[in-house]
Amino acid sequence: MLLEELRLLWRDGHVTWALAAFMVLTIVAAANGRALLEMQRSTAEALQGESRELIDALAVQAERGVDAATSAGSAGFSVLHLPLVLPAAPVSPLAIGMHDLLPSHYEVTARGAHVFLGQTELDSPLRLSLGNFDVAFVIVWLLPLVVIGLMFNVVSAERERGVLALAVAAGRNPRRFVLGKCLARLVTLLAALWVSLLVSAGVAGVPLGRVEGLWLYAGWLCGATLYALFWFALALLVNSRAATSDRNAATLIAAWLLLVILAPALTNLVATTAFPAPSRVDLTTELREATEQADRDAAATRDRYFFDHPDMQGQDMDRNEYFRSVASSEAAIARSMLPLLARFETQAERQQSIVEALKYLSPGTLSWQLLTGLSGSDGARHREFRAQALRFHKQWVKFFVSRLEANQPLARADYAALPRFEFLEPPVTMSLRRAAGPVGVLALMVLLICGWALRRLGHLAVS
Repeated sequence: MLLEELRLLWRDGHVTWALAAFMVLTIVAAANGRALLEMQRSTAEALQGESRELIDALAVQAERGVDAATSAGSAGFSVLHLPLVLPAAPVSPLAIGMHDLLPSHYEVTARGAHVFLGQTELDSPLRLSLGNFDVAFVIVWLLPLVVIGLMFNVVSAERERGVLALAVAAGRNPRRFVLGKCLARLVTLLAALWVSLLVSAGVAGVPLGRVEGLWLYAGWLCGATLYALFWFALALLVNSRAATSDRNAATLIAAWLLLVILAPALTNLVATTAFPAPSRVDLTTELREATEQADRDAAATRDRYFFDHPDMQGQDMDRNEYFRSVASSEAAIARSMLPLLARFETQAERQQSIVEALKYLSPGTLSWQLLTGLSGSDGARHREFRAQALRFHKQWVKFFVSRLEANQPLARADYAALPRFEFLEPPVTMSLRRAAGPVGVLALMVLLICGWALRRLGHLAVS
């Protein structure tokens, strides 16, 4: 019976074209995701290449005794801008997530870490509503529509055409008859989904030959499959009612609008309303005020210097003294900005806690966060990158300021000993553990809805 149903299903041109379109869109989305990340990677590599060339050039100049290269203040505060790069995770091309909102690299100097201020973003389910055209978008947004197209009339159409009544009259069990048709659609759907995801992995360049990539991809495949099963189970439940095809379609479309579009937007609204982030205008204003105060302090420092060195009046301030005043000013600005930065961080954490609490109300939000989390394109991985960047910045500043305070000129060996940054990737097991909760909830939803639907199908009305 299953084979016969599969043959009938594939003879339906609408089904064939819908699945083919879904598979093509999935593959195109994978190529689009890879293109975006390749562009980010190329930009980062270009910056890193320029930085290495500059460091090599400064090392040669330091050996020749050029002032701009031997001065720790000049090199650290004016010349060197070291790019810190967040590499793409193995499955990132499948789900761009927050990659295009949050910086994939920082450029650090010995000055204050102002570039890091105000960069924290809510891992917002609103991104689901706006989205990028990647595989995660196709799965979360478009896959439910494919399921709806396959399943909305699986019972009602047979009842309306009288086929269900004829099958019962021929001695067939109505529930088994319906489940056979549903099973054929499920097999077809999962085959199209798995093939398209496997091809997409190849197009996106997912390293399935590496253990990390294979495990993350397996988790990704599991999440996408459970999401498809959720919509299949919901469609089965809707079909268990004695309703018309039009009514079934309207019900399922309404569920899609609610769970995929409205729920994420409302979650974002609740989070940002309950805990609004400090105004970025306030951040800019306070930063400007802190900078002006630091400039006044630096001017006072220069005045004291010339008061103590009257012989230097009318001349430039000693280079090391100047950069020591710059270092002091930057430290003062950083201290004055700490309270506002802390408020930003606190509010972002509170917003994120609401998102985490409400995500289980929407399978769309839940699946999107599951897929982006496994892809390493969510806010959590970027927050870890930001934390590592801030820790490295302290090392970078210490390297130059310590030599500046000791009046130690930079030599070629110092450039070879510059601190180096490499993002320490969290273990894959951590991503898999975070994914366990959403996977479990989705699986429970599927089981409960399927159980409810099967129970109702036991009382299926034939006419």
